[in-house]
Amino acid sequence: MIEYEVTIDITDTDMEAYKLWLEEYCQQVLELEGFIDIRPSITKVLERYYACIRYIVKDKKVLQEFIKNKEKNFSKVEKSIKKRILEEGDV
Repeated sequence: MIEYEVTIDITDTDMEAYKLWLEEYCQQVLELEGFIDIRPSITKVLERYYACIRYIVKDKKVLQEFIKNKEKNFSKVEKSIKKRILEEGDV
């Protein structure tokens, strides 16, 4: 099992839209083979906001494949969010 963590500054991001994206993204990632868990969080430090995503995967190969195909994975999330907005009226 491997844990991989990514932290990004999201201070200048539309927070509500980002939360929607993050929720959908996490659901999509958990459907990928070899993913055990994904733990997102948003934290305020002084006047800045940071998103931290901790991925827990089965092994190194799963992580390497995910990083290699990240653009394709993000594209799937974007399509899913657009569909959800049209169907449910979110955002």
